[in-house]
Amino acid sequence: ISFLQERGIDIEENDVPTDMELSAQMVLREQFAEKSLASALLGKDVQEVQLGGEVYRYENAMGAVQFHSDGSFSVQLEPSAVPISNGAEQAALLVLKKLGFEGVVLDRTDTQMVVRQTWEGAPLLGQNATVRWNETGLVSIEGSRLMGTPNKDGERTAITVPTALITFLNELDRMGDVYSGIQRITPGYISTVSLSGPTELTPVWEIVTDTSVYQLNTISGELSRIE
Repeated sequence: ISFLQERGIDIEENDVPTDMELSAQMVLREQFAEKSLASALLGKDVQEVQLGGEVYRYENAMGAVQFHSDGSFSVQLEPSAVPISNGAEQAALLVLKKLGFEGVVLDRTDTQMVVRQTWEGAPLLGQNATVRWNETGLVSIEGSRLMGTPNKDGERTAITVPTALITFLNELDRMGDVYSGIQRITPGYISTVSLSGPTELTPVWEIVTDTSVYQLNTISGELSRIE
């Protein structure tokens, strides 16, 4: 931190993680649990339809839930199935919880809300769900979800905090980006889906400077700019 400050970069010690708390994880699809999740939302008498390509749809009179092998999912609901009389945001978060999706609200308008999924408190960057409603109730959900229980991947080890900071400094110099300070560092995960194997959860830092936002892979040290 002192080295960065000597280089004229404004950074506070409290804004830097003290260690690499997040470790690499592997996730296998728990397809057997998807019907239970759909039933928790839609109620009994859910019919399963195999659409091919590892896509499964579950439906009854209340609506339909569809799961894909890449973690994407969609929900269509009869508005009367999930009324919003007690508040649309509360109803949306409850429905997502029934689908095994818990997270934080990123954005909301009068008719929809975007929620980012979290796992054990860490944000899953890119795992978002958009919930839409009308004046009666919820009508649809579209997004991407964690489709199983993560297990530690012992073959991938994170770099240290000092290495991460110096890597970030060197990579920004190489990219030619101009900035004067680091405003926030948020540890989280990104996911890489494999059609023939488990999904990889890779720990990253989301780094906000005074000019842009970056993502630092804390396994490989690769840095990318978030548009």
